[in-house]
Amino acid sequence: MTNNIQLTDTVRKFREALEVFHKLDAEIPIQTVLAYLHAVEKPGQSVTEISKLLETNVSTVSRQLASLTKTHRNGLAGYDLLVARDDDQDDCIKKMYPTTRGCNLMEEIEKIIK
Repeated sequence: MTNNIQLTDTVRKFREALEVFHKLDAEIPIQTVLAYLHAVEKPGQSVTEISKLLETNVSTVSRQLASLTKTHRNGLAGYDLLVARDDDQDDCIKKMYPTTRGCNLMEEIEKIIK
């Protein structure tokens, strides 16, 4: 019986954490959520590094990460959860960092999980 209670609590927490993203956008793709989580887990990763973690091509991850910044492709509003900064040694490389809003979102998720 104890295992069922623990599993139920785990499932509830996982669902509530996903609902944070659902409130942000009811149709946000899970791949975009995973890109955000990787970027927040280790700030300063490049698009290429995150694409390797997701086992997805760089162009796809680049679009997903762009949607997580303040301004998405074609000037559309993004989620403003991440900011892309040029690498100190190579301006062609973009490193991803959480914005204040991105940090606040992660803090909300951490409260649910703990």
